[in-house]
Order: sequence, then structure tokens, then C-alpha cells
Amino acid sequence: MVKIRRDLDSVATALGVTNDADASAVLRRLEVQASDLESALLRLHNAVPQHGRPVTAVDEFAIGIHEASKKVHEAWWQLMDIRLSFEAHERGES
Repeated sequence: MVKIRRDLDSVATALGVTNDADASAVLRRLEVQASDLESALLRLHNAVPQHGRPVTAVDEFAIGIHEASKKVHEAWWQLMDIRLSFEAHERGES
């Protein structure tokens, strides 16, 4: 978790807010959007026919979609981690 107040202040500024509760709300909305995007990418990946060997352009597309969904999932975890830091800070925890 992000533990330094200066870091949280920078994140809040980047989010366009000035307090922990608003930052948490914005981050939660971003988490939902990231989750929706990940789901959409996985649906698209599953809809693309897999050809196997030799690897075709369609296979490369499916691989790219899958990699993108993994990156979005990682971003979701980061958003959640930062949100939890704001929530802990708001409660006065370190």
C-alpha cells in the first residue's frame, strides 16, 4: 500500500480531488471501469477463433487481446491498492 502522505496528496491532485473520501470514490469508479474493460477484452479473446500452428494474424490478435486483459487486471490491482491506502489514511491508520 502507498504509505506516504505526500504520495497520496500527489495521487489526489492527479485525480482532481482534495480529500481521501473523494479520492477513494474516484478510484472505485476507475476500478469498476477497469474490471468492465478486462471482462470485455476476455470476451473478445474468447470469441476470436484459435488456429494453432502456424500462428496466424488472428492468433496474434488473440494473444494481444489476452495480454491487454492481463495488463488491465494489473492496473485494477494497483487502483485497489491505492484506494485502500486512501481509506486507511482516512481512518487514521498508517
